[in-house]
Amino acid sequence: MRVLAVYPEAACTKVAVWDDGVLHTADIAWGEQTASYLQTNITEWLHSISIPVHSLQAVVTRGGYLQPIKSGVYEINDLMVHDSEKGLCGWHPANLGPVVGSFFMELLGIPGYVVDPISVNEVWAKAMVTGCPEMMRNSCGHALSIRYAAQKGAQEHQIPLKTSRFVVAYLSTEINIASVVGGRIVDLNNANDEGPFSLERAGGLPFASLLELCAKTGNEEETLNIVLKQSGLKGYLGVSDWREAEERTDQFGQLVYEAMIYQISKEIGAYAAALKGNLDGIILTGEMIHSDHVVNRIRERIGFLGKIMLYPGDYHLHSLIEGALRVLNKKEVAKIYPEESDNHGFYRTTRQSVS
Repeated sequence: MRVLAVYPEAACTKVAVWDDGVLHTADIAWGEQTASYLQTNITEWLHSISIPVHSLQAVVTRGGYLQPIKSGVYEINDLMVHDSEKGLCGWHPANLGPVVGSFFMELLGIPGYVVDPISVNEVWAKAMVTGCPEMMRNSCGHALSIRYAAQKGAQEHQIPLKTSRFVVAYLSTEINIASVVGGRIVDLNNANDEGPFSLERAGGLPFASLLELCAKTGNEEETLNIVLKQSGLKGYLGVSDWREAEERTDQFGQLVYEAMIYQISKEIGAYAAALKGNLDGIILTGEMIHSDHVVNRIRERIGFLGKIMLYPGDYHLHSLIEGALRVLNKKEVAKIYPEESDNHGFYRTTRQSVS
């Protein structure tokens, strides 16, 4: 069986073909962030590795900002493609995934799927409340990587997934910390809004200072560019690679790097508290887990919480392919988009007057 996997992200697009147990992979550098650009380059890559495009039997892609939905594998349909193209719920390179998937579906007459898109929302309703009635938390994040790590941890440590309780820390370009119960992400920090600072994102910020920054720029787009693309390690140290930051020997560089790890550790503790400390373990995954320094520093602070499981690197393509294979092998039934999340209707509430 040949399955094409497509994972668009900000730096590049990762692609793979699962060929009866053999995995062919490549990174496609961005020239244009368009679906047609990806379609052309993926077709050329398949030709370069002598895999006829018409031999593909399914396609699976990353999903971006869609309507809030439950976790799982979804069939790519017209509504999903429409919502992705229009960016109705926000824009991210991952929005191109369903569009590219639909192209190969129509060209080849094959099924197409999306696995755990960014917009998965299964968090507890109480976790959506902010304290300001006009605002609600946004639970978007790396659901694909987080759920895959939880499934992997449960399987390898012989813990029933349905009763498993983990805190999963995904540490890469973005940093997401999540409480995961029974394979469901019940609480999660959105890296754009809150949590630790990361390579380029500011994470949670002092409210009054953020307002001052908005007033200073006088421009929403410029403010978002500062806090989402020009902050974190890049803002302090001028680097967007954690490896470069780790190699800094000057006092300021070391301080900033240690501060990031300190914030990560605090956030893990908070999400452990969300589960009342009743955990099967802490799972650390993502590219930063290749660093012994990062792992050891985190372990020093949160080791008292219990078992720590390490899955360094990313499993993006593997998780996509495994999701598609579960459906193709009839071990799971694909959902139809949109399958509303439990919190789909929990939006802004009315502020009550006080007499």
